[in-house]
Amino acid sequence: MELLKKISSQLKQSNLLFGSQSKNNEMVKMLFLGVGCLLIMGCAPNKSIIAQVGDTNLVDGNVPKKSIRFPLVETYWKLIAIQGNDIKPSVKGGKEMNMILNVKDSTVTGSGNCNGFHGVYSLKGKNGIQFDKVLSTMMACELMSQESEYFKYLQTVDTYTRSINGDTLYLTKSRVTTLLTFKAVFYD
Repeated sequence: MELLKKISSQLKQSNLLFGSQSKNNEMVKMLFLGVGCLLIMGCAPNKSIIAQVGDTNLVDGNVPKKSIRFPLVETYWKLIAIQGNDIKPSVKGGKEMNMILNVKDSTVTGSGNCNGFHGVYSLKGKNGIQFDKVLSTMMACELMSQESEYFKYLQTVDTYTRSINGDTLYLTKSRVTTLLTFKAVFYD
């Protein structure tokens, strides 16, 4: 606040703004209003991050927030099943299938058996989630059908639920069919 007073005083004394005194006063007021708004916006917490990290919508409505060990965002989620079928590990040095929901820019990043991917996600209402613009590299490798299913279902799901301690994430279609099941490995 002292800084704003000093700037105002210097502007008035040096008459840096051109025109009449009343015009100068109006311009100084507008300058202060603009700077004040910027300061308030810069100091205010980012509501979308707070809503994503601290909101009860991040867990199944039946699960108390305190019991969650792993947050939905910024956690390394290892894919363990597609439509209830366990993931087949790659024999030829393939990657672990995974994803991370990045809270800062609402992006999802991860890997299939051999291809990395990137996209955006959004959380909607109570336990709603949607993935969009998911793009991957295009290398050919073993178990391509498993990877293709993963990428296809990732863009099909619309809801999620969690296990009691939050270490298992179920991505579902209309809360009926579990398409993808993940296990939390670690989080930042």
